[in-house]
Amino acid sequence: AARGGAPAAQAAAVPQAGAGQRLTIVSGSQTGNAQRIAAGLAKAAAAQGLEVRHFRAGEYPVRDLAKEKLLYLVFSTQGDGDPPDEARAFHDFLMGRKAPKLPDLEFAVLGLGDYSYPKFCEISRRLEERLLALGAKALSPRVDCDLDFDKAAAAWTTQVVGHARER
Repeated sequence: AARGGAPAAQAAAVPQAGAGQRLTIVSGSQTGNAQRIAAGLAKAAAAQGLEVRHFRAGEYPVRDLAKEKLLYLVFSTQGDGDPPDEARAFHDFLMGRKAPKLPDLEFAVLGLGDYSYPKFCEISRRLEERLLALGAKALSPRVDCDLDFDKAAAAWTTQVVGHARER
């Protein structure tokens, strides 16, 4: 009987993007949706030959922020405009006085929320405003998604991977 299944070894060679460009993705997720979208973004970027780092917001080493060149944020908003539990320290650092100036950073933000709440996607809006205030440049307009987010998130992922490849 023939056996099915995946080959024992997957091809490891991935074409490299020019000049060792690195993309960092940080996700802030309460229920796992932002984490899932960010993981898909990381996979899509790696498939295009980009060097990718993906962190849950609570695991991101904030001291690295000043060195980032490309940063993509995927964050959900909870309750009355609050960050997810795992993202509180990241959010507080970025909003605080210790946040560095970021003149060399280019970024994109995808927000997840529930339109029935008054502060729909409040965290993504705050993160974008703060990064701009710190001197970073937006690669594309922020995208805020309601509960039915799959189509908008997929389009955003395609767009931002394209931007990263151009860099």
